[in-house]
Amino acid sequence: YNIFVLENKYKPLPEIISYFDRSNQNLYGILGTNPFAISRYMSAEGYNSSVYFNSSRFIEVAENSKYSILMFFNFSGGHFQLLTDYDGETFQLYNPTLRMSMENLLEKTNDCVRILITVN
Repeated sequence: YNIFVLENKYKPLPEIISYFDRSNQNLYGILGTNPFAISRYMSAEGYNSSVYFNSSRFIEVAENSKYSILMFFNFSGGHFQLLTDYDGETFQLYNPTLRMSMENLLEKTNDCVRILITVN
């Protein structure tokens, strides 16, 4: 949703959710949405999208992507964090909105399973 807003291609949130509900990709809210389903959806909308599991590559691929979505979760819950506008040191993060380096974000989520989705 946030990528579409930033791209000035507004899509109603219920329309996006409906896509994932129809394809049974929401995991009933337990762990969010299947990262491959997000990547497929963004590809279907005309973007190039990839999924990464190796956190040692996250910095490199995020720095070279227009948008990245860091998915992280542990036994306490999970979250999707949108990263964009890399300035050579930090990324603009949305939800919450702040600037942070990928190193700090990875340190903050060190106890989590992490998956990175890139969108260009």
